[in-house]
Amino acid sequence: MRHTKSKTPGNSFPVTFLQAFYLFIPGLIFLALYYAIIVKIDIGQDMLMQSYENPAPFFWTIVSILSWMLFSWFSSRLISDEYLLRNNRPYHWLFEQTPRLLGYNIAVCLQIAVLNLPVIQSKGWELWMIFAFNNGYYILLHFFFSLEHRPVAKRKFLVAVIALGAAYLVAIPLLFIARMEKVNQGINYYIPGWKRALALIVLFFIFQIIFTGLVIWRRKWLREKAKASVTPAFSKTARTWRRAYDYFAAGMVALYLAILLLHPFADRVGSLAITFLAFGLWVGCICLLRYWSIRLNIHFWPLLFVLAIVYGIILPNPYRVRLLSTEKKSLYDQRPTFDSFFRKWIRQRVTAGLLNDSSTFNVYLVMSDGGASKSGYWVAEVLSKLEDSSGTGDQFSAHLLSLAGASGGSVGNTAFYCLLKAQMENRLVNSMEKESRAFFKCDFLSSSFARFLGPDLFRHLIPVLPMEDRAAMLEEAMEDNPGSPTIGNYFKSSMSRVIDTTGRLPALFINTTNLQSGAPGVVSTIRLDPRISDRLDILKLIDTVHLDPPDTSKHDIRLSTGVVLGARFPYISPAGGIGKKYFVDGGYFDNSGAGITLELLQYIERRMNDSTDTVYRPYRDRLAFKVIYISNGSDKAREHDLNPFINDLAAPMLTVLGTYGMQTNLTNRKLIAFLNYSSLYTAKEPFDTVNLPQSCRNSSIPYPLNWVISEYNLNRIDSNVKCVHPASVFAH
Repeated sequence: MRHTKSKTPGNSFPVTFLQAFYLFIPGLIFLALYYAIIVKIDIGQDMLMQSYENPAPFFWTIVSILSWMLFSWFSSRLISDEYLLRNNRPYHWLFEQTPRLLGYNIAVCLQIAVLNLPVIQSKGWELWMIFAFNNGYYILLHFFFSLEHRPVAKRKFLVAVIALGAAYLVAIPLLFIARMEKVNQGINYYIPGWKRALALIVLFFIFQIIFTGLVIWRRKWLREKAKASVTPAFSKTARTWRRAYDYFAAGMVALYLAILLLHPFADRVGSLAITFLAFGLWVGCICLLRYWSIRLNIHFWPLLFVLAIVYGIILPNPYRVRLLSTEKKSLYDQRPTFDSFFRKWIRQRVTAGLLNDSSTFNVYLVMSDGGASKSGYWVAEVLSKLEDSSGTGDQFSAHLLSLAGASGGSVGNTAFYCLLKAQMENRLVNSMEKESRAFFKCDFLSSSFARFLGPDLFRHLIPVLPMEDRAAMLEEAMEDNPGSPTIGNYFKSSMSRVIDTTGRLPALFINTTNLQSGAPGVVSTIRLDPRISDRLDILKLIDTVHLDPPDTSKHDIRLSTGVVLGARFPYISPAGGIGKKYFVDGGYFDNSGAGITLELLQYIERRMNDSTDTVYRPYRDRLAFKVIYISNGSDKAREHDLNPFINDLAAPMLTVLGTYGMQTNLTNRKLIAFLNYSSLYTAKEPFDTVNLPQSCRNSSIPYPLNWVISEYNLNRIDSNVKCVHPASVFAH
């Protein structure tokens, strides 16, 4: 039976609208999510910039968006036709036009996202005008492609289509270039790939015209072929299109599997293209499930939710932290205590002739803010510059007592620690700045994000998946790093091998947070003493944890796993399980490393004030302590009005998010107060902040909180590193 344009009682427009909304909600949700990610969030904006800076991600981004347009349109059309047929509902234009508009507006949103990039910053009303124009243009295209047997009217519409399209293709590039020059006026670094960004606008405006013509032509052709058919919805022509769609979907699934299995290929595809491809596949998958739900009159969703809950109860934790087997039991119990480490640290400096009886000796304790790759890149670059700029024989690292941080700051600290280890073992080929820059310019996100949007979402429904989770992929991306194999090889090694026990290298502290209790934990190169800190010693936990009944608790851990355990950013990485304890990002409790740094200094002060102490007391007036805080933001909270609806709905969540940063700020202030009033011998300026950005001019465009950074923002960070003056940091 063909659907006819009839109206029946009980099918008013509001009812029909709600029916259409219910049918097409998968496509609508993903379209809204798409808009939020690449238009409103700086992470998505930076992913978009990264996608057009290099030819390979640029190509795959185009492929993935075009595939998503087809998935969104055709899969929505399938459930629309099936719903109308099975429920004998009358034809309504909403059921025909909504699938088309879903696919069409994916292209429109990409144009808006490009024009809203931080390097362009078009005004809000301009973006709304672009949205309104493109959707009005769709109406014009619809009438033009739908006209039959009216050549005069069609010629008029053709003139309007060409004239308005040409005007748009002239006006938008002019707006793009004008905004780009205004926003970046006076900036001394270029915008990579801006011509490709402009090409995206032009290409997808053309693609949306072709898309509209294709879907209208297809529908007209199907109706022509179905005129003589008794059941047009299942005609031979319709089945041919369905078969072609199935082949296309299978090809896109194969492409996604290649991304999952081939890490270098995932990096070439890029995180944004992977996101769009996954969105398209998920829309297609959900719509296919709804199609069979309508056809069989079975509601699958409650069954799937129950299945996920049951699997979560009866099956083991799928997000266990990667552990290594070892021959030695209680391996990390052999780490030195802080007293033992400090004694060796002093002895090394005395032997080298740096610490003597006649002069003071500067002691630096570094703490580093979290913030994913931007923070890691900034921290490692600053530390590397301080090391490369210091004098031979009296380098910055010779004065460095500890490195503490969370999340991306811990990654930067650990990368620098690896470079110091390589320098000590004569394995360092390039300068530290060059090595750290090459390490953090690599893509840590794509492989991990592919797992997040694919297997990790199916993991709750399929008991056994032969693929590691997204946190493990983040670790492997850091290990198999093509930019700096030197750092990557250390990340791949076990922590027991990388930890220095001679006292030549500083103590390393990686903050993490226990999910169940909210208590702070530390992955550290020294064994924590209750006299110093009550924080949970993660490596001690690994020594003692029993995973299964036959388990002998002989475990080790890779350096990359230890680092990522403190950098499990919300949603991007799941909480990591060690036994029955789960750990998340260290920034939840202490995002700067100030807590453990304060505890170390308080312990040193107590020991130096003890007249009977023979290790610390002799150096009471000879060691000048200074904290170097490598930060990447402001501790000032932005006050604004709160929507009453948001107040009722999300006040608890917003409060938790607010305390996320304030907890760190209060700990930082406690540390500063301690240094100002402590009996320790300190530098004239005992607390020095090296902040990103270095100047207000660089703060107008936010730095993205992500595991991959565009070349544009890397260039901005490099320009800030050049403004760091080591002499001012070393001064006392």
